[in-house]
Amino acid sequence: MMDVQGASAVALDGTFTIPWKSVSCHNFSGLIKYATTPNTVIIVATDLRCLYKEILDEGALQDRCRELNPSIEVTTKGLVSHLSDGLTAAIERSSKHSPELTATIDSSSLVFALSMTIGEVKFLWRFAMAAQSTDDFYSQVTLPILAMLAAMKEQRERLFALLYKKDAEIADYTSSGARVSKRSLRTLPFDEDEFKEETTRAGVLQRRFAGLPESAFSGDELGKIMKVYQELSTLSEKKSSSQSDVQLPAEASDQTNMPIEAVHNSKSARNKEPSPEVITEKPKAKKAKKNLRL
Repeated sequence: MMDVQGASAVALDGTFTIPWKSVSCHNFSGLIKYATTPNTVIIVATDLRCLYKEILDEGALQDRCRELNPSIEVTTKGLVSHLSDGLTAAIERSSKHSPELTATIDSSSLVFALSMTIGEVKFLWRFAMAAQSTDDFYSQVTLPILAMLAAMKEQRERLFALLYKKDAEIADYTSSGARVSKRSLRTLPFDEDEFKEETTRAGVLQRRFAGLPESAFSGDELGKIMKVYQELSTLSEKKSSSQSDVQLPAEASDQTNMPIEAVHNSKSARNKEPSPEVITEKPKAKKAKKNLRL
């Protein structure tokens, strides 16, 4: 296993094993992932040059909701649920009515503005992510790439060995007089040098480079690889009373280790919340206030 400084912090980071999702919006093109608990939202994004991150606890969530939506009241659990659904829909762009996501980026921060409709209520949100250190970029971006390359190298070597064994098996069959039933099933013996030459030609790589960030991090394989790496890092550490600088609450451990899709889909197992409705309080001395109730 690779010897990586800060393995303890990596192992304890709740977002470490969550796969990246490709996102492209106004002023930003890169990768994003997030994790939620009933009272917390952690969002991380990168343009592959810098890493940006924000952690919102219950107090910060309610403060920002009051700042951006002063006429709306919502429980923290409901707020987290709406933000999770809104982010997923905005990233996937599943329909023309999907929430709108825009970005403002500079050397020190990345701000995502999320605009969506809940029921008939217009809802606005802002994620203000601060630029992280080079060590954080290494643990969240560079390290997963290195781990993925190591896994791919292992897979390639095993596949090459299997192809050579298959060729030997076929040669043994044919030497005994066996023949393939269809001409289309006939293959030439595997040539490793020719294979490497074919797969590193400019035309082949150009097609891959076109959608590199999205294709490189697509699928759930990377999440599985990083989960294994996290487990190995944890096992190799000595027990210490020190904790990482940033750690999710204890109740978040199960949920935050799931991929984004799993975090999103797990909502079906929860008690279904009633649809939000706008109600009006009885007028007092001031104008009635609208409240978003869950």
